[in-house]
Amino acid sequence: MDNPESPEKFSFPAFGKGLAVVAVIYALTGAWLWLSAENTIKAQQAETVSKTVAIVDADASARATGEQHETPLPIAPGLGLPSDISLLGSGLAAAPIEGLYTKTTEGMVPAIREKDGLTPFAAYRRPFDKQAADKPIISIVIVDLGLSAKATEVALGKMPPEVSFSLSPYALTPDLWVNESRARGHEIWMTLPMETADFPETDPGPHTVLIGAPEHENALKVINVLGRISGYVGVVGGPDQIFLNAVNDMRPVLSAIYGHGLGFADGMEMPGSIPATMALGMNAPYMNIDVWIDKTETAEAIRAQFDRLEQIAREQGSAAGAIRPAPLSYQETERWLATLAEKGFVLAPLSAQAGM
Repeated sequence: MDNPESPEKFSFPAFGKGLAVVAVIYALTGAWLWLSAENTIKAQQAETVSKTVAIVDADASARATGEQHETPLPIAPGLGLPSDISLLGSGLAAAPIEGLYTKTTEGMVPAIREKDGLTPFAAYRRPFDKQAADKPIISIVIVDLGLSAKATEVALGKMPPEVSFSLSPYALTPDLWVNESRARGHEIWMTLPMETADFPETDPGPHTVLIGAPEHENALKVINVLGRISGYVGVVGGPDQIFLNAVNDMRPVLSAIYGHGLGFADGMEMPGSIPATMALGMNAPYMNIDVWIDKTETAEAIRAQFDRLEQIAREQGSAAGAIRPAPLSYQETERWLATLAEKGFVLAPLSAQAGM
């Protein structure tokens, strides 16, 4: 007979049942946690995607300024552009155009459209029929806009739409200036800082492409600059940039610019032949700035440079000048522009200098 005070005998069946119950509980708990975690991750991913799409859409909408300026009108056949492109109220193509950019970590980098070979230069330039011009044409570009809100606003308010704008890569709120400028008919370019003869005493900033720098470093700087904005036609180089004389450094940079379907305005008043030769070989638009109008910042010097610009236009049939966003430069440019028609010149956007 069993002793009533002895411990109860161990029961394997009861223990097994207990383990089974615990295992089930753990399994159900684990499954719940796994499903909960998965749902949480999916929710976060969905939220991230939603926010990303919202940012991209808002940015694209802001760039295109569709609410205020875009009109679903086909571009005139004479411009040679596909009829699927819409116009802004100013007559310029709405930006960004699908297929004319690649999304990168550095922004929306210009690209040649695969389906028809359309380039940003051809799509975003201000329309101008060079063949119909029966007088010498002159182009003026204001460089390094966007650094000063006041100077940029003055340019927007005072300059006729035929005057082209080149935005600084260091511009604040660049999309705002691009949208406002294009809405008023101004053709947009981007300034690319290059090493100058007095570098580093004069330092154009961290986006400057440098002689002797590793090729991948210069390439990254170029892509960073190209991705700053949408809706521009090309890149403007400054004066006295010895970088353009360093063939091994210059070639990859220009190849990148031309390869993205952009034009290049050479800032060297005495340009070398390689940039133009490369453009010819890549079927890309090239032009050069003939005169930097306000290199010496006095009224007399500026007026003398305008006279020089006119002489070049008479001799060659066309000429391009550049000014900086400064009060005296604006004042003298306004005065000079008012005399162009009576002198027998036609004001044209900078892109017209490429002859394309």
